[in-house]
Amino acid sequence: MSKRTARRQGAAQEEEQAQDGWHLARTAEEQSMVRLEFGMEQLIHAYYRWKVSCLSTLGDFGLTGDDITILNIIRMGDTPKKMVEIARILNRTDLSNMQYATRKLIKAGLVEKVTAPSRRDTTYRASAFGVEVTDHYAATRRKLVIDHLADKAPTPEQLSEVGAVFDTLIQIYEQGTRRAIAATARLGEVREP
Repeated sequence: MSKRTARRQGAAQEEEQAQDGWHLARTAEEQSMVRLEFGMEQLIHAYYRWKVSCLSTLGDFGLTGDDITILNIIRMGDTPKKMVEIARILNRTDLSNMQYATRKLIKAGLVEKVTAPSRRDTTYRASAFGVEVTDHYAATRRKLVIDHLADKAPTPEQLSEVGAVFDTLIQIYEQGTRRAIAATARLGEVREP
């Protein structure tokens, strides 16, 4: 056995032992799920770093990966969107954080507010500069990521399957959230102040 193979096997055993002692991974099912969850955490952070790096090829806008997501959602379909629509698309409930991100995008000249009779009906759209920036972002993404998919698998079909798995997991976590809220409410009734 080569030293490289021995090192790989040793690293795999260490990872397995670490999971065995982890409170989130006591059973085989929990180990599978925690590996997926931990992978998603790492993917999320890598993805958000990528988004900032991709946009920085055009300049330093001082935006986070989250801000860039909101910018691209506002641009999606080239139709103005209400904050509540953006929240629904992203499955988010933290409107104050989204409003803060939108103010940053407006200040950067990437988004403009479309006024309406009521504040609730205000919509947002990409400015002309925002369209230029998001087009550049899309072209850079295509050149640095999409064009390299053929070199690395997964295939478009596999990506589609992963998307379906994510849809299922979103439903499971949404149901879990509702159950946790209900359990917290029941515990609140029992707890003494």
